[in-house]
Amino acid sequence: MKRKGPANESSAISPVQAVIERTITDFIHVEVSGSVVLLIAAIVTLVLANSPWSEQYLQFWQVKIGFKVGSFEFYETLQHWINGFLMAFFFFVVGLEIKREVVAGVGGYLVLRLANRGTEPEGA
Repeated sequence: MKRKGPANESSAISPVQAVIERTITDFIHVEVSGSVVLLIAAIVTLVLANSPWSEQYLQFWQVKIGFKVGSFEFYETLQHWINGFLMAFFFFVVGLEIKREVVAGVGGYLVLRLANRGTEPEGA
């Protein structure tokens, strides 16, 4: 099999790699896959937090991560990054999903019906 890429670049992949790639691609395109990943992560977190390794698990969240540009430094704990940036990103995506449902889904239909009701002549 050949992997599709730029016109001058193609690399052969083995049948095993093709099956793994197809399986991962199929999993990503299933709507429930995000829920499965989230459920597995929650189970792993509960097990680790209540295991003999709980101290190392809690220390992991206190690792400092950041960046430095010239004299400017910004370092925060991993927990801070997740609570700040990733949660904001999560709710941004949720907001976009809600907007999509309102505009294109049942909510859009209801908004159009309500708008139409205001323009219908009385007695119609």
